[in-house]
Amino acid sequence: AISPGGIRLGTSALTTRGLNKEDFSYVGNLLHRSIQLCIEVQNKVGKKLKDFKNEIENNQEIIEKINILKNDVNLFANKFEFYE
Repeated sequence: AISPGGIRLGTSALTTRGLNKEDFSYVGNLLHRSIQLCIEVQNKVGKKLKDFKNEIENNQEIIEKINILKNDVNLFANKFEFYE
């Protein structure tokens, strides 16, 4: 828990929402993009969480990249019904 090293993805929840094989590939692409963005920030500021947070809160270029990714995630997710 101190140094996590993976992503846990609830595939059952995604199939319940109607995702198919191609959709899972797109989800993988979104995850890859987010990891690449984090690596970009970490390579610039190092491994301290406070420096990472400061960079993503104050670097306009990073904020724009996050917003693009966030928009892509929301557009994709909104195609699928959400069950409560």
